[in-house]
Amino acid sequence: MSNDKNYQNFSFTLTDKYGDNGLICVIVLEKKDKEILFINTWLMSCRVLKRGMEDFTLNTIVNYAKENGFKKIIGEYIPTPKNKMVEHHYQRLGFTHLEVKYQNIYKLEVDSYVPKECYITMK
Repeated sequence: MSNDKNYQNFSFTLTDKYGDNGLICVIVLEKKDKEILFINTWLMSCRVLKRGMEDFTLNTIVNYAKENGFKKIIGEYIPTPKNKMVEHHYQRLGFTHLEVKYQNIYKLEVDSYVPKECYITMK
């Protein structure tokens, strides 16, 4: 995937006043067409959930989408016993739930996105 032009990958590390958390997030975006980015993978350490990292990550994804002409970002929540704590992840970030039979699909309109305030900075 790292060499496939149909995918864009991001990885994030986090250091704060308590120490270095190391690699805490991996994002794999799939370019479905000229306008749609699909979040193929959003893997994030539970150590950093609800500390602003998901807002910083989404801001990064949306910036990439805007810079490359994408209009929509689509995400899917696939329930498992271990990811129940992020069941409402996409809604909390401002995605709209789409009515798709037997699937939890969410959409974010890139042009109407207001960047999330966060106190994380990029080095």
